[in-house]
Amino acid sequence: MKTKAFEACLQVIEREGWSAFSFAKAAAESVIPLSVFHDQFSSPIEVMMQVFTIIDQAVLKNVASYEGMSAKDALFDLLMSRFEAGQPYKPVLKSF
Repeated sequence: MKTKAFEACLQVIEREGWSAFSFAKAAAESVIPLSVFHDQFSSPIEVMMQVFTIIDQAVLKNVASYEGMSAKDALFDLLMSRFEAGQPYKPVLKSF
């Protein structure tokens, strides 16, 4: 249920921006009870933290591939991986 609630939050944020976001709007749009949103997220900031966690997890999957690289190359690859992992969330991040 958390995934559906998270996705509903992202849809509202993408469409209306962070300043207009509310769990009530996400609940009304998704037909998920408002109590589920409040059980899953204590504040809208937790939704943003979930976005960053997903991006971090995607980037961490490739950390082992940086072994043997120069620090400069590894940092570049790490940053590029982060940008790539964040692409699906670009509209949400842009509206922050």
